[in-house]
Amino acid sequence: MKRLTITFVTILTLLSSWAQECSSLWLSCPVAEAGQQVLYARQYTEIDTASVNTVVVCTDGYFRLYVNSVQVATPGFPMVSAPYRSAPRLEGTYESRFDISAYLHQGVNTIAVLCSPLRNDAASAFSLRLSSRSSKGERCYNADETWLCCPLAAFLTSFGTESIDARFAVSPLESIFENDLMHWLPVKVVDRGYDAFTDIERSSGYQTILKVLRPRYFTVDDDKKGISYDFGKGFYGLVRVTVRDAKPGQKLYIAGSEYICRGITDEQFVCRFATAGYRKVYISGDAFFKTKNISKVEGLQIIPKITKNIYF
Repeated sequence: MKRLTITFVTILTLLSSWAQECSSLWLSCPVAEAGQQVLYARQYTEIDTASVNTVVVCTDGYFRLYVNSVQVATPGFPMVSAPYRSAPRLEGTYESRFDISAYLHQGVNTIAVLCSPLRNDAASAFSLRLSSRSSKGERCYNADETWLCCPLAAFLTSFGTESIDARFAVSPLESIFENDLMHWLPVKVVDRGYDAFTDIERSSGYQTILKVLRPRYFTVDDDKKGISYDFGKGFYGLVRVTVRDAKPGQKLYIAGSEYICRGITDEQFVCRFATAGYRKVYISGDAFFKTKNISKVEGLQIIPKITKNIYF
């Protein structure tokens, strides 16, 4: 009788675990401020790397997907909002799908999502499902309360630009579960009023980098307080700036965004989510700014990319 009781309890435990694993949850950060970017991550040891592994990310903001520190979505900007089967069209909720099989390896795999809200007066939430499909069948893993989150010193501003403080950058993803756990918190489950994987139309897409552009020429202000870089033609995308020998805490203003320097020999600023149209890029700074601080300026031209629908 005792053996039957143990077996029954074991079965109930397994069923409960499976139900939690396959129910979709919307996750957020319990301490994130409005407009703040948040990094979410979890390590998995049970992924079958011989299977076809697909990740679906649902979000009401912007995101970038990382697997074992490699950025899979480059960058992961959802393209269009999706209507719901039995609800009014809600702007700003998206679903994007990625085959991550090539990014996995045997043993421990780290999956991370960097999220940003669409507006500076809102907080973002996301839901994620990993599906492993092989000849033996299919198994799904949903992001749940076992994930961790880390609010970053990066914000979306009211002007649609970004403010990034590089002095508080987190450790590389592969080390967060070893040396940097003090900066991480348990995620918070939030109610969005609909299921992430049944109430969103099965369409997906994202934007990817087409090419890297260099300015054709630049001009320096007479008082050397700023530099204007001209690319010669307009493009839509991001601006990436390599900064050299800046002081810790030194502020740079790049095409409307603010970057607070870490103070290492070479560091790079790039907006993570605030895409815009550019032709000229003006860079200035605080009282410590010197024109020699700007080592390289690049334009990252972004184009839409459609992914095939993958149904579970």
